[in-house]
Amino acid sequence: SHAFCHGTHFYLQTVIDSGSLRERMVAQIFDSPTDYSQDWVNWPLDGSGYSFLRPFVNRSTRAFLETFKRSATQHYNQLCLQFSHGHPVGAPSLFLHSLPDPVGPPAMVEGIVHTWREKLGYDVRTKCWDDSPHVQHARKYPEEYWATVTELLAECKI
Repeated sequence: SHAFCHGTHFYLQTVIDSGSLRERMVAQIFDSPTDYSQDWVNWPLDGSGYSFLRPFVNRSTRAFLETFKRSATQHYNQLCLQFSHGHPVGAPSLFLHSLPDPVGPPAMVEGIVHTWREKLGYDVRTKCWDDSPHVQHARKYPEEYWATVTELLAECKI
């Protein structure tokens, strides 16, 4: 599995709902997982050519989360807790992230990695870039990104 940003939580929900999928998973790659427990609505639009949309996107996202707090927001928060405290798939995992990411802060990623490694005994690897924007690691550092991904896949015989 190779999940990006919010896809991490959709992947987690799918895995929780499907025991057969969980048993067949041999590797997991998480690129810029989102931290739903924080005020993550500060979308990284800088450098995209659309930074002028930031206020609109932030207000819209806040409105969505407040409007659907009972159904969506609480569900996302519960998934975040499940993801960070014990993922149902113990397959080798790779977290790709960056220091300046406002949506998936390094402290959150490293906290998950620590829990999975130290408390659950999972094989977890990380690659953290100093300056790549949210979900832009493959674009900014294509050779390093794909070499890191390929290394995990090769070790898992994929």
